[in-house]
Amino acid sequence: GDIDGQGANSKFSSPTGITYDGINTLYVVDNGNNKIRKVTLSGTVSTQLVNNETFNNLYGVAISHNNKILFVSDIGTNKIFGIDLETNSAVSILNDNSAEWVDGNKSNARINHPKSLFYDKDLKKMYISDTDNNLIRIISF
Repeated sequence: GDIDGQGANSKFSSPTGITYDGINTLYVVDNGNNKIRKVTLSGTVSTQLVNNETFNNLYGVAISHNNKILFVSDIGTNKIFGIDLETNSAVSILNDNSAEWVDGNKSNARINHPKSLFYDKDLKKMYISDTDNNLIRIISF
């Protein structure tokens, strides 16, 4: 399903990732609909619109230390996106869609099927499961 709404009236299709901002909002990757969904603690589900990006196969999600950037992994493009929650604009954090393993800074590192994400708010580091390279990758912010 693909329905925004309250509680049981909302529908998802293959949710694969979930994160909590620590205040009032859950963010869910709705993989089957290729969307990011926002769920308030009162149970209201809405689609988190992203202005400038088309996603291919979203999977994981994490939120930054200041709750301003939502990170999502796209296994269809081998990218990690950062979504500014104030402007709803997406920027590539790891931005090359080649499926390979290259260490380096954010502008030249390469990953292959990034799935799960975890953001350590104290250390300001994101951990990425680089699935097809059988690695755990770390990005510092």
